[in-house]
Formats: sequence, C-alpha cells, structure tokens
Amino acid sequence: MASRIGLRMQLMREQVQQEEQRERMQQEAMMHYMQQQQQMPMAPTPAINTPVHYQSPPPVPGEVLKVQSFLENPTTYHLQRSRDKKVQEFLSETYGNKFAPLLSAPSPKPPPLLHLA
Repeated sequence: MASRIGLRMQLMREQVQQEEQRERMQQEAMMHYMQQQQQMPMAPTPAINTPVHYQSPPPVPGEVLKVQSFLENPTTYHLQRSRDKKVQEFLSETYGNKFAPLLSAPSPKPPPLLHLA
C-alpha cells in the first residue's frame, strides 16, 4: 500500500512540475511577443475602413427631428419611426435621390409585445 501512495504522490508532483513548466513557457512566449511588438513601429490605420466613395449625409435641421404623435401612449419605437420618416422625406425633398441608399436601410423591428394574463 505504501508504494501505491508513493507512486501517486510522485505522479502528482510531476503533474505540478509540468504545469509550472507550461506556465513559464507561456510567460516567456508572451514576453518575447511583447518585445517584438515594442520594436516594430506600428503604421497608423483608421479605426473604421470606409469606402472612398462614401459621403456622409448632410445635417438635418432640428425642427425636422421634432415629432408629434397623435397616439395616446406613444412608445419610443413609434416616435423613432415617425422621426425617421420625417428625416427621409426631408432628405429626399432637399437632396433628391442622392442619399437614397442611406435612407432605404431597414429599420429595427418593433420590440415584442408582452401579454400579461
């Protein structure tokens, strides 16, 4: 019985040593990687790659963004939809079809209704 316990203890020690060795190797690899990254100069890149032909939409006046609702209890979804519709109408009247691809983007679906029974 003593030999079985001794073998088990020896196996556990070897496993711990292997785990420590693996951790050391990972730390060394990380240090090596960090040193390489510090030596290499980083070229500046834009945070977002936008197409060259992209043109941002023009600013919209504040009065276009104001929305009145005739609903008794309007939700933010309905207010947002009506505001988006007003902005779309304003841009199409002011700038024609120039910004049509931006306006035809699908709007988010309405939140699901909760039925309490």
